[in-house]
Amino acid sequence: MSQPQTVSSDVAYFLLKATSDSTVLVLDDRRLKNVVIVGSRIEYDGGPAILENVTFVNCTFAMKSMQRTQNLAIAMFAPDPATTFSGE
Repeated sequence: MSQPQTVSSDVAYFLLKATSDSTVLVLDDRRLKNVVIVGSRIEYDGGPAILENVTFVNCTFAMKSMQRTQNLAIAMFAPDPATTFSGE
């Protein structure tokens, strides 16, 4: 059985790169900090989520039409994007 991978606390950023076109990351019930996400499908249904210094590169988004998801989109795509989002 393989051991879970750990990340040292002195790592500045963690890179999450999709390994296939079907890679999906659900933001609901997640707390992400200092993460760069590349080439993934990002899904958010308005559940609790905290994102701090998270960067999305070449990602696609699927979000339910509701106030929380709209707040996330506004925070992410503003001319000066927010560095922290709390959807709690």
